[in-house]
Amino acid sequence: MKPRPRTVADIATTDYDVAAAPDQRATYDGRLVVLVDDQGEPVGLAGPDGPGPAVALPGDTALTTALYCEEVLEILLDGAAGLVVVDSAGQLAGVVPIEAVRLELAAEMAAPHELGDSDLPGRRTGLPPPIRLRCDVCQQTNRFVRFRHTETYRCQYGGHDFVPAYGPFRRRR
Repeated sequence: MKPRPRTVADIATTDYDVAAAPDQRATYDGRLVVLVDDQGEPVGLAGPDGPGPAVALPGDTALTTALYCEEVLEILLDGAAGLVVVDSAGQLAGVVPIEAVRLELAAEMAAPHELGDSDLPGRRTGLPPPIRLRCDVCQQTNRFVRFRHTETYRCQYGGHDFVPAYGPFRRRR
């Protein structure tokens, strides 16, 4: 019998706080804080460097799928504090801190691979999760399959340019 693949829920922690989506004057003490909107949906994740985007993954997502997803790695390299884990109903279930992702990625890179193996970290092996960012103009949560802070996007809720509300992605006006 083939063992069940490890999931993001397997390495998630429940050691985090939950707070309403922030304004720019808020301060954080370095703990992981999942930022939620009025409906309780994760819209950001604050860490030691302050608030940033939420990459929400269902808890049953295979860990290798997350590690091999270019969009996930890109947003983590851009400064996200970790990954938000949600249950099958979309409710908050845990957080995978960036430190845990780094350890898993290092272990995956050290594992033996066949020459020419196309399934290496950073290669897409499934659909990427939506990256959730609040718009500073209208305060609505936008979802992106790919988000690059160097690109300009239209807000999904209005006729204006999307302006990230927080994190290293925030554009200064």
